[in-house]
Amino acid sequence: MARGSDGRRPPAELIRAEREALFELLDRFPAQLRIEDLTGRLTRFEAEPTFGDSERAKESVAELVGFGLALRRDGFVVPTIAAIHFDLLLEGH
Repeated sequence: MARGSDGRRPPAELIRAEREALFELLDRFPAQLRIEDLTGRLTRFEAEPTFGDSERAKESVAELVGFGLALRRDGFVVPTIAAIHFDLLLEGH
């Protein structure tokens, strides 16, 4: 498991948010999502999404980009080749 700069694990909530964001990007690939669209997809089952939900999605994308699992390009977010390959490994293809 990845560790933060201080050597501790990230909070479980952040890991869960990153996982949801990554799998949403992978499910939608090859479509490119704007961060607003990704936020909408991640909060679609919540009764009243809040500003915090948007910030959590942005933070998740920033973390995924930092770990090389997503790219930001011209206002869009896409999974990297490494993330796509990992997804294929998980699916057993």
